[in-house]
Amino acid sequence: MIPEGSPPKCRHGWEALRSDPLPWLLDEAQPSAAWQTLIEIVGRPADSVAVARARGRANVTPPISNLLRPLNPDGTWVLTCDQWDAFAGGAWRLAAATQLGADPSDPRLQTAAERFLDAIQGDGGFTQDPRATARLLAAFAKLGWRSHPRFVEALAWIEHKTSIAPDDGKDACLSDGESRTSRIVAAAVLQTLESAAWLDSRAKLAQWARDTLLEYVGVTVGSQLDLRMPNLLTTDRGEALWSLVLSGCDLPASAAGSLRLLQKMQDEKARWTVTEKPEQSLELGGFQGLSPEEPCPWLSVRSVRTLLASAVSCKLPRVFPAKP
Repeated sequence: MIPEGSPPKCRHGWEALRSDPLPWLLDEAQPSAAWQTLIEIVGRPADSVAVARARGRANVTPPISNLLRPLNPDGTWVLTCDQWDAFAGGAWRLAAATQLGADPSDPRLQTAAERFLDAIQGDGGFTQDPRATARLLAAFAKLGWRSHPRFVEALAWIEHKTSIAPDDGKDACLSDGESRTSRIVAAAVLQTLESAAWLDSRAKLAQWARDTLLEYVGVTVGSQLDLRMPNLLTTDRGEALWSLVLSGCDLPASAAGSLRLLQKMQDEKARWTVTEKPEQSLELGGFQGLSPEEPCPWLSVRSVRTLLASAVSCKLPRVFPAKP
């Protein structure tokens, strides 16, 4: 099951799973999910041989290859639309690809990120929509561009949005932490910061994001959660729970209701399925792993990580079959 080298708190929550999902999650047919599994669940270092081998195949395998097909080696996109057109533009393709496990060392992605950051003029966000800016910040963080001046400026703009007073009730103000926009931004912020050093350096912003998502997952409605993959101008409680765990947050008892619904939604092989198809404009080629008809490996990586980290503290019921 979960090996001894797993990340902290991940070795004691396996009873919350209905089966051992590792053989399926590590299937070579889906290298973009496999390398994330090795890091998030198995606990392999990012520079290990196994991770590098799987990651190196991610961008030539669907659905990543479908997203990046219009991307030239020089970082330009062969598209007839603006880079921000929802969701066919290059900015959204880049954000979706990184969420699905694109190889961040791909020279095309690196050059595309550099071109984007160098081209964005002025101060503030990449656009006036904090959701779009936050999602791109998370993508650039995964690609290793946290030190770029334009990245730092956009992150500071997001932080300012969380601290200013409401302006005529406009949703662009995030200080209340209760709006749908706030939840989307909060999830992306925790994915952007992620590492302990960055969480500490932006402690106030990280705390705002955690408080926003903890309030969100503390309320459960209905008999199941909405689960999407990738998350662009949306979020859901599954992503919120994973983002909190990713940032090292210990989920409180108030999150147990959402966790139980997430646990309930796994199938007999401990796999999760999205509840909605992704936006057609992403041109994912009808990939079945992102449809409600087939289990989704990328969503399953997130869900397994979340349950392993939180099952014991939130007292989730045992569903793993007893030993014969």
